[in-house]
Amino acid sequence: MKINEYLKDFPEYLKGVRDAADNTVANYMHDVNRYLDYFREKVDPSLESFQIDEIHIRGFVTFLRAADNENATIERRLHGLYAFWMYLHDQHKFSSPISIRECHIRLKKKRNPTQPLMHKNFTLFMERLQDELTKIK
Repeated sequence: MKINEYLKDFPEYLKGVRDAADNTVANYMHDVNRYLDYFREKVDPSLESFQIDEIHIRGFVTFLRAADNENATIERRLHGLYAFWMYLHDQHKFSSPISIRECHIRLKKKRNPTQPLMHKNFTLFMERLQDELTKIK
């Protein structure tokens, strides 16, 4: 099967063409293997119809979310998958890779909501700030 050949050659591509570090190679291989897990489970157990495209990437994100992966982890996995897609495009004439944004995938970053400053605290803050500024002069 060709996918096994691709997986065998991908680390050399990363090291040679992209000058990737060993940890990057290992992480990207892990990401690609997670994508293959998704493809086997949800699309084609034999991997005979293996492909990477917008529809499958969106399915992969859904698969990762169902496995309780954080958005940062999903984004990391997509970077590894994108590198594999670039390799397949450059070396094996697969379709041209498209970005996460072009796949219409939104990964929201978790942010701590800010609390508005109460008026009395604002006044206190401004008074102290004024006191400190007068010390500088």
